[in-house]
Formats: sequence, structure tokens, C-alpha cells
Amino acid sequence: MEVDWVLGSTLLVRKKAIDDVGLMDEKIFLYFEDVDWCYRMWEKGWEVAYIADAEMVHKHQRASMNKIISWEMYIHLKSLIYYLRKHGLKNTFK
Repeated sequence: MEVDWVLGSTLLVRKKAIDDVGLMDEKIFLYFEDVDWCYRMWEKGWEVAYIADAEMVHKHQRASMNKIISWEMYIHLKSLIYYLRKHGLKNTFK
């Protein structure tokens, strides 16, 4: 199924797509690097798809989940602001 974006931990990307689109934006440290990359894939005509039968276990701490103010939340917001400045809100979703 086609989707706007997928989590970076679950990406499988063709070499041709990487050559066409480029690598992930190094200015985005965490949280929106995958959204940005998938958006740029769509811009270049590549499809982003979710395969429901595929299975991957992503073990993470979710360190920012129970905190209102944290370093992780700061990085998340910083990444979001950078992403929105780069692409704009109206261009965020198909």
C-alpha cells in the first residue's frame, strides 16, 4: 500500500532511488529525517510503500514519551520546525 512515509528503522531503499534523491538530510538529527526523505522520494517520482506482511521489531526506549519537557522533545520540535521551513505545511502530505 502506498503511504506518505515510513519509519526510518524499517526502510529498504533501492540504490537507484538513493542516487536520484540523495541521502537523508544531515541537518535533521532525529525524528523527521525519515519523513523528509520519503517526501523527497515522492518529489522525484519514487513510490513509498508499506508492506503489511513484512515484520520488524524495533526496540527503543521511547525516552520522551512520559516527559513534557525533555532533550528528546526539544530535538523532536527542532526537527519538526526545520522540516516545515524546508517543505512548508501544505506540501507535507499527498
